[in-house]
Amino acid sequence: MTTMRFMSITGFILLAGVAALLLASRLPDGALSHLRQHPVGIVIHHTATPPAVNGRPVDVAFIDRLHAQRGFVVTSAAGTEYHIGYHYLILQDGTVQHGRPEHLRGAHTRGHADTLGIALVGNFERRDNRGRSGPLAPPPAQVHALAQLTSRLMVKYRLTSDDVHLHCDLGATACPGDGFPRAAFYQALAVPDALARRSNDHTP
Repeated sequence: MTTMRFMSITGFILLAGVAALLLASRLPDGALSHLRQHPVGIVIHHTATPPAVNGRPVDVAFIDRLHAQRGFVVTSAAGTEYHIGYHYLILQDGTVQHGRPEHLRGAHTRGHADTLGIALVGNFERRDNRGRSGPLAPPPAQVHALAQLTSRLMVKYRLTSDDVHLHCDLGATACPGDGFPRAAFYQALAVPDALARRSNDHTP
């Protein structure tokens, strides 16, 4: 435990490339709220909030209420309503929470509803945070969980690292913040990236 606690973020998350590879079947076609094919990419966000607001943790239930106030809603084939625009939310201790199901269109990045949205709880834009809204960078456990989840989804949907984007790369926003370890995160995706490229090369 002591050794792990003092590992650099880069060394800590490089383990994720091998630890979380998972193959899965195709998703069914559905209505307009459903993706017409499998997701074409993954977009990484931060919530731009502290880990807790007024003593209440920022978790899936919190974000669902917040997005409901903004008018976000999608209904599954079973009639379940989801307001949260992300497909996954990762707490600062590395806990991964499910948002809207993967087969439902996202509401997290304008013009990219056909991508999966993953949000890290926290505000990692250092100019805005200034130490008042929790850590200035995602803790190692949170980044490790992100790398594991992203690796699994890349292999599941045959996505390469070119299909994994930070929100700021797709729009006029600082999200997920300048404290996000971009280089180390993409380095951790090397193994699933190679597997996805090899699989795509052999797809008829």
